[in-house]
Amino acid sequence: ADGSGEVLAEVAAAGLESFLGLHYPASDIPQQARALYQRNWLRIIADINADNAPLLSTATHSPGLLDLSMSTLRSVSPIHIEYLQNMGVGASMSISILRDGKLWGLFACHHYSAHHISFERRTAAELFGQMFSWILESREREATVAYETRAHQIQERLIEAATSQQHSRRVTVDFVDDYRKMIECDGIAIWSDGDITLSGETPTES
Repeated sequence: ADGSGEVLAEVAAAGLESFLGLHYPASDIPQQARALYQRNWLRIIADINADNAPLLSTATHSPGLLDLSMSTLRSVSPIHIEYLQNMGVGASMSISILRDGKLWGLFACHHYSAHHISFERRTAAELFGQMFSWILESREREATVAYETRAHQIQERLIEAATSQQHSRRVTVDFVDDYRKMIECDGIAIWSDGDITLSGETPTES
């Protein structure tokens, strides 16, 4: 939710440094870059060390009016180029993973020299990113619905038990493990009427 990320999976040639499990702060992908990732399924840099070509215009037209957001030839931030150069990368292609129109993740593809990617391969990569995003969104929605259904069932059981019990503390303690299913957590502690009940990973009773 805070925009930070983690490398969840990796495929790399033998001998390359592994990035698997590394975390990165939200600032590694600034907001303007996130906006571009949400508009474009692909962002490609065929040659990290290529010279940029400035836009020229006549005196009556402002180059600032030309929006290159959807252009595959658009240059990227010099800070991002420096970031890739520090990693030893020569070319890169990023494929967006979107959920509900927002950036959920990226397939970050790196090459260690300049590398042009054919139109056919770019089209296939874009289609793959779209399909992956739709499948991810569908599965996460299914998981959300299943969680809400389970939580609702536990809530109904709690209410039913509470109406039949004289001591509300007993109901609370008896359902402590169900609370952990309803509220995702590593552990839970309940303090009631001077007694403590622990479940899962918690501090000690003392």
